[in-house]
Amino acid sequence: TMRGFVFDSDPLSFTQGDIVKADAATGELWLKLHPGYTNPIELTEQRGKKSWSRVAFTIEADERKLKPGPIDFIKAMTEENRAEGLLHVKLEADSFAHINAGDRFVFGLQHGGHGANFNVRESSDVLLEDYTIYTGKYGMNHTLTDNRGRVRVNGAKITHKPGSDRVIVNIKDGFHVKHNAIGPIIENCLIEGIMDDAINISVCPYWVKEDLGDHRYLVAEVAFSPRVGDRLMAYAPQSGSVTPELKVLSVEAQTPPKGHRGKWNIIQLDQPITRLALHTMRDLFPGGHDRLPFTGLYNLDACGKDFIVRNNTFLEQRRYALLARGVGGLFEGNLVKNNNGSGVMLCNEIGSFYEGPFPRKITIRGNEFIHTGWESVRIQVRGKGAWATDILIEDNVFEGWPKAAMKLSNIDGLVVRNNVVKPGRNE
Repeated sequence: TMRGFVFDSDPLSFTQGDIVKADAATGELWLKLHPGYTNPIELTEQRGKKSWSRVAFTIEADERKLKPGPIDFIKAMTEENRAEGLLHVKLEADSFAHINAGDRFVFGLQHGGHGANFNVRESSDVLLEDYTIYTGKYGMNHTLTDNRGRVRVNGAKITHKPGSDRVIVNIKDGFHVKHNAIGPIIENCLIEGIMDDAINISVCPYWVKEDLGDHRYLVAEVAFSPRVGDRLMAYAPQSGSVTPELKVLSVEAQTPPKGHRGKWNIIQLDQPITRLALHTMRDLFPGGHDRLPFTGLYNLDACGKDFIVRNNTFLEQRRYALLARGVGGLFEGNLVKNNNGSGVMLCNEIGSFYEGPFPRKITIRGNEFIHTGWESVRIQVRGKGAWATDILIEDNVFEGWPKAAMKLSNIDGLVVRNNVVKPGRNE
């Protein structure tokens, strides 16, 4: 059990300032850093390497609210006047019309190292309760990884520091939940002011590197390994080939080839992988459309199944209150208000991190969704042959939604009942 802490950090995981001039035609802006916030050029000189993140965010001039528009990517940055904290920033995006003089601008910094304020790994029966996070050095609030039993979070607050002029709380996720045998219980929490998902529950694939015969395969993943008895789903997005369930009979740890990273294992399965397409690339990090032909193995027993997210308050933040991709879960009694993504997004992911597997047996019940940036509930499984299954949406209230309160596609077994849909914003 861990309880009763207040967590703050110096240095911060981000810097911020006022846009004093902007050119919507060229995507250039001139940024005057707020007093006391780190100059990224100076930090780069100290570390001897580039120390700012590529992704940046434009914030309203008079409130802590993300401006609608495309994501801002920093292409280049130079110093105009160090004494005045004035920077010249060049952006790349589809449009720069949302950026104006007087807005505020924030982006992540890299001080060296990585991690989260709290990391629970390879554990079970853990309770985190009644504590507050104002920010963190590396930007991530919690990582819950490779746990075998429940992690329960009760009464945590990720919130703005009273009296602070910080325009955000943290640059990354509230809870990044990966490769867990059972999902967490997250309840009675407050989450606001973060620039990524409040809760992300998923697993990345083991890539199949070699077919050794007799249902034996060499597989590799960046950080995690399967265990004997785990059930895996095989999926290749381009061909649509799905093997719904494969059981792991044995696991033999391997030393990665010279110059390669990750966890490499030889596994034996109870049956063959149908229409297998081997992963032939060096890079295991799963981003990129060029991985669409490859077969990934998604661990059904490490996808955070049977998570419970209830009685929480999600306020202004950049993305989703809940992003879930696994098997079994409950999102109940929550308030989602003024976030910039969907309240709940159930999907797999292809062309980026390849998180999965496919959402299944998930209930969304008794929540209030008020003025979400995207559809308040969005179910959008992608890739040939991919389907969400057995989704229940009931007793929710939807208000102030954009083009639709719910966008639901590629689902086998959907029940939507007893919801109240109040007026939206546009139609």
